[in-house]
Amino acid sequence: MLNFQERVKNKENKLTELEEDLVEYILKNKEAVSQTKIVLLSQKFYTVPNTITRFCKKIGV
Repeated sequence: MLNFQERVKNKENKLTELEEDLVEYILKNKEAVSQTKIVLLSQKFYTVPNTITRFCKKIGV
C-alpha cells in the first residue's frame, strides 16, 4: 500500500500549481490536516471543497 508521498510522487508531473501547494502544506502539517475538514482546508486555499476531493481522487486516496 502506497503512502501519501509515494502517491504524490507517482502523479507529480500531473499536479496543478494549487495541488502542489496542497501537497507542501499537507506534508508540513500532517497532524493538523488529519483532523481538518475538507471545507476548512479549501477555505485556506481560497478554493472549493470539490478541488480538494478531486485532488484526493487523483492521487488515489
